[in-house]
Amino acid sequence: MGCGVVILALIVLVGVSQCGGNGGSSGRTGTTRDTGDAVGAWVICQQFLEDRLTAPATAEYPSGYSQYTSSLGGGRFRVDAYVDAENGFGALVRTDFVCTVNYQGNDNGRLESLQFDE
Repeated sequence: MGCGVVILALIVLVGVSQCGGNGGSSGRTGTTRDTGDAVGAWVICQQFLEDRLTAPATAEYPSGYSQYTSSLGGGRFRVDAYVDAENGFGALVRTDFVCTVNYQGNDNGRLESLQFDE
C-alpha cells in the first residue's frame, strides 16, 4: 500500500505543479514553498522512513498530507505523522514519526532529522 500512496502523492504533485503550483520558479530560492512542495516533502519523508522499516512494502500512511506537513520556511518541512507496517513477526504495528527535510523540488530532499518509535 505504501507504493500506492507514493504514486498517488506524485500524481498530486504533478497536478499541483501544472496548475500553477509555484509560478514556474525552480523552487530553489529559499522562500517559503507552496503546497506542491509540501506534497514532495511528505513523499520524501516516507521514502526515508521506508528505508528503515522491516517490511516497507506493507507501509500504510494516513490519507492526506496537509494536516501532517508544515512549512518551516526556506524549503524546510516537518512531517509529524504515523505509519502502519508489519514488524519482524508479521504483526501490523503503528509507528509515530517526525521527519524534517529540506525539500529542493524535483523529488530532491535532504533529510535533517527522523525520529520514530521502534
